[in-house]
Amino acid sequence: MSILVLLLLLLGGFALTAQAVDATSPIFIKVDGKTTVAINEKNPYSVFAVGGPAEGLGGNYSFVVTVEGKDVADAVISPSNGKSSVGKFTFNLTAPSAATEMTIVVNVTSESDTGSKLTATMNYYVDSVVPIIIAAKVVNQGSVALMDVPVYFYGDGELLEQQNISLAADGFRIVYYNWTESVGQGQHEVTVELDPNGQFVRFESGGTIYTQIIYVGMDNYGNTNAILIGGIVILLFVAYIVYKRPGQKRRKK
Repeated sequence: MSILVLLLLLLGGFALTAQAVDATSPIFIKVDGKTTVAINEKNPYSVFAVGGPAEGLGGNYSFVVTVEGKDVADAVISPSNGKSSVGKFTFNLTAPSAATEMTIVVNVTSESDTGSKLTATMNYYVDSVVPIIIAAKVVNQGSVALMDVPVYFYGDGELLEQQNISLAADGFRIVYYNWTESVGQGQHEVTVELDPNGQFVRFESGGTIYTQIIYVGMDNYGNTNAILIGGIVILLFVAYIVYKRPGQKRRKK
């Protein structure tokens, strides 16, 4: 066998090997985003893909995203398709109006500049639920505007969020905390606290702390004012910012 023929055979074997790897190289897909969302809520998601023929120079990844499941007719994926040379795609999911389990189906096609293609699919499971929102209405009954008034939201003794708000004279603000994603079923203690170190912030009752017991997904009717059984409930704690006399002891509820 001549050296030329041997070189041709070796080169041909290398080409066949390269084509085989190019055609069978796996595609790996990762999806980032919430797995529990509130009904009708819009949330962003990111898709990352690597592998397949697109890893070569000039390649592209094509994405097609759909949502499947019961009662998902009004769920919206936007945009539902696109291309990327770096394997990244972002979209928004607007959850359906019904509480349900749904599947985000991500189809990725990896294509080289020579037309070689490979497609893979990944399922990402998301629950849409009725939202659980803690809300507090804070009213400034004074004649002076206030800045950076802290409001603290607690769930079962754990600080969930601190919000600093500003209030015009005789103005009010409603602040919210969405506890939908992290709260589990069972009994929970919800607390809203207003500026514990301040002198002018009080609930209508005169205290700086308001606490209620709520029930998530439970048939417990022990406290009819604090029952939460799968429905959208806004716990509205009304607080007033008033001027207290110097030296008057702060009371808590």
